[in-house]
Amino acid sequence: RFLLVNGGELWQWAPNRDPELLLRQSERIVNAAWHRNGNDVFFATDKIVSALNLDPRDGRLVTRLASFDRITDLSVLEHVLVITGTRNGIKGLWTLEVE
Repeated sequence: RFLLVNGGELWQWAPNRDPELLLRQSERIVNAAWHRNGNDVFFATDKIVSALNLDPRDGRLVTRLASFDRITDLSVLEHVLVITGTRNGIKGLWTLEVE
């Protein structure tokens, strides 16, 4: 499966299947990455890092994980979110451990 970001939309796509819209919002999504369990997706807007649970029984809950002045990118390495941007006026790279 692949994640596709288009403006404020987040899509899931698997080869030989139609893309599925996971999330639509007014804010632009900077980047997104899978949680290692495949049931959650991490995504960042210009200022907020969130997790999206893909279980449709709960209405795909979104949980806010961190706030920044500005986010330029987001990635996942095993159980660590790697975020680049500006926080409290300081440009840099931050990590956030996630289970």
